[in-house]
Amino acid sequence: MAAGSTTRTEARAYLAWLETRPEGERYELVDGEVIAMSPERNRHSLVKSQAYGSLHDAINAAGLDCMAVGDGVSAPIDEANVYAPDGLVQCDQPLDPDAICADSPVIIVDVISLGSPAVDTGRKLQGYLQLASVRHCLVFDSVRKALPHYRRTADGGIAMWQATGGRVRLDPPGLDLDVDDVFGGM
Repeated sequence: MAAGSTTRTEARAYLAWLETRPEGERYELVDGEVIAMSPERNRHSLVKSQAYGSLHDAINAAGLDCMAVGDGVSAPIDEANVYAPDGLVQCDQPLDPDAICADSPVIIVDVISLGSPAVDTGRKLQGYLQLASVRHCLVFDSVRKALPHYRRTADGGIAMWQATGGRVRLDPPGLDLDVDDVFGGM
C-alpha cells in the first residue's frame, strides 16, 4: 500500500499498514485512499503545541481523569476514513500506550491548514462529529486567531460558537480553555 495510490483500502487494513510506518510519517485514510500529510508551517505547529499545552494545563487545573495528546494518534471515523487530528482529549479510560488510535476522544483539536481549509472545516469536521464520544471539535484558525468551537448539544445537534479570546467552557469533561494562551505567542 503506498500513499497516494489509486488502490482503495479499508480502515482495518490501513491501520495495520500504518503500524509498520516509521514514527514521524503522517497519513490519513480518506474515502479509502491513503493520503500522505504535507509538512506543516511553523504557524500551524505553534498553535498545535500551544493548544496541547493549554488543554493539558486545563485538565490538571480541573483535576480531571483525562489525557491530552498532540498529533500522532489517529481517529477512525468509519470503514473508509481514518483521520489524524492535531490533538485530542480522552477521558475516563487511558489511551492504550501501544495503540495508534484513540478509543473514545471527547475533544478533537484541528488547526486549519493553509493549503486545505475547506477540508479541515468540511469533510474532516463532519467525520469527527460522527463519533459518538466526541463532544467538542476545536478548529483553530491561526491566521485570524479565532477558535470556531463545535459542540454537541443535549438533543444531539451541533452548535457552533467562535471565540477570539477569553475562556471557552468544554463541558463535558468540565474544563476551561484559555484561547488567549493558545494564540498569545503569535
